[in-house]
Amino acid sequence: MRSGSGPRSSLRTGAGRTGVFIALSILLERMRCEGVVDLLLTTRLLRTQRNNMIENVDQYAFCYAALLEYLASFEH
Repeated sequence: MRSGSGPRSSLRTGAGRTGVFIALSILLERMRCEGVVDLLLTTRLLRTQRNNMIENVDQYAFCYAALLEYLASFEH
């Protein structure tokens, strides 16, 4: 990795999976800082940069499950 550059996710045919990774990164940070979770809005914003970000129901379900798991970690 070049000095000063952040993490990258660049897959040739993996826009959906890449979208899941990026969306979760954004959503977890917003949840932590602002207490806000809006997967649909986040997906729409990502799709202004690249089509097909989060492509199917399974990927949406995975995002919601990951967010719920994160929230549940604070209940213990």
